[in-house]
Amino acid sequence: MPRKFMYTMHALVENYSTNQVTHLIYSGGVWTPIENITAGPSTNNLSSLAANTQGSRVLYANYSSGAIVPLDYSGGTWVPGTLVSQGGGNCAAVTMSGNGLHALSSGDFSSAVTPYEFNTGTGLWVASSPVGLPSSHLNTVQMTVDGSRGIAVPKYDDAAFPLFRDPGTGIWSAGGGIALTPAGDRFFAAGFSPDGNAIIIGSNTSSVSANGLTWNGSTWDVVSIPVTLVSACWRPDGLSAIGGYGSSIYVIDFDPLTKTFTPGQVLSGYNTLTAVTVANDGIGDTALASDWGNATVIPLTYSRSTKLWSAGTPISSAFFDHPWNSLVFPVW
Repeated sequence: MPRKFMYTMHALVENYSTNQVTHLIYSGGVWTPIENITAGPSTNNLSSLAANTQGSRVLYANYSSGAIVPLDYSGGTWVPGTLVSQGGGNCAAVTMSGNGLHALSSGDFSSAVTPYEFNTGTGLWVASSPVGLPSSHLNTVQMTVDGSRGIAVPKYDDAAFPLFRDPGTGIWSAGGGIALTPAGDRFFAAGFSPDGNAIIIGSNTSSVSANGLTWNGSTWDVVSIPVTLVSACWRPDGLSAIGGYGSSIYVIDFDPLTKTFTPGQVLSGYNTLTAVTVANDGIGDTALASDWGNATVIPLTYSRSTKLWSAGTPISSAFFDHPWNSLVFPVW
């Protein structure tokens, strides 16, 4: 008889300009905020969250402390662990591989990306030598699910920097900058496709197209995406991604054969949308969108028959204070 794997869906929502992370649990088709977690010793500005596929390891970017903070699930709540400093600057972005063994961070006033490895013997994250880049304010850092490649995007420069991890030594290195358009835009957030062969890089300027990167086997090719997105998160089938900008949630469809992006569904009527995060449970039928301006979180449900997202009633809570980045993931 096949074994059934049971898990509970959790979400963590980072609140802008605080060190509070709101914990939500999904039950009976309803998301319920249950607590705020004080994630580190100081208040924050831009921050992010990262988790492995199984939800057993979570990292929080503690901006003011310039460090990542492990969050451990214990006794029904999330407990912050010991800070691990990055190689200078304020920590605004953190990303983790699906197996929970590799991580990267960077942020404001930093001209390097810091790699980390999880020591399975001690249960601690250990920082490695920072990877220097010819730019600073690296507020966007993402890696592939398998932890073999990454991307770093500075806030003020018109370039993205590819990162590669040597599978033998585990050492990260950086490639040359990839020019992004238009010049002078401020770029925020990057979303890797599940297979790691496509990236959506968001913008924060109205009517400016997002940038797409597609892997040709040896380098990244740049393509335009005719939608403005401040963030993008992919469904596990790799055929679409979802993100937000302004008052709308946007879906981007992707054809992996032709490597082309096309505009898809639009859900409107909100205030100031930031992150839209799809559950990383391998199913991807649940997502949350952060409405920074309304201090709410919007639950989203995907139909595999219609291939459309539907939005539920925005979630209000006294725990929310300008919700920003988030995670939606299973806890086994």
